[in-house]
Amino acid sequence: MIQLMAEDTVYLTETIIKPYPTRKEFEKLFVSMDIPNDMYEIARQNNEQAKLRAIAQGLPIDAGGAYNVFMQKQQQSLYYAGQVPPQNIFNPLAWAQFIESWKRGDFKRKN
Repeated sequence: MIQLMAEDTVYLTETIIKPYPTRKEFEKLFVSMDIPNDMYEIARQNNEQAKLRAIAQGLPIDAGGAYNVFMQKQQQSLYYAGQVPPQNIFNPLAWAQFIESWKRGDFKRKN
């Protein structure tokens, strides 16, 4: 079918462009499609979790992520609103971890 397209600034009719005439024809061709093994292997390798994590670390944060970080910081600041936030200098567990790491030699200078 050939549809002539004319410029009209008042009213444009809806045009739906489909690659296949019917859904059944599309399903038949999709199921019978032969995917070469090398392309399948490339797709499988591109979805490995370690590779995806490495790529995600290098990407800048998106709008949703930036909003979540902002809201978390906002919630943290509101949690202690009107009072002094606790200091870890009085935390006995933090002192125990510090003393253990000192005994292990974590703070020694490595030349």
